[in-house]
Amino acid sequence: MALLQGEDSPHRIRPITTGIKQIDRMGVMEVFWYTLQLKRIADGGDPHPNESGLWAFVKSLMKNGWGTFRTRRLRA
Repeated sequence: MALLQGEDSPHRIRPITTGIKQIDRMGVMEVFWYTLQLKRIADGGDPHPNESGLWAFVKSLMKNGWGTFRTRRLRA
């Protein structure tokens, strides 16, 4: 309720990183990590809040392939 009352949340969100600067600069680690957690919950499991960002990256890479990380341009 603190947020609805205009107060700061007492919880702090840690940045999700792999420890590999080139990957961390892509700015998508939070998406990969939280997607993995939500999938786990949707499958009836428990979240793993201390799971490494590197593991989330590797799992995403294995599932979706390297093409997921390439920049694509829309042509009109």
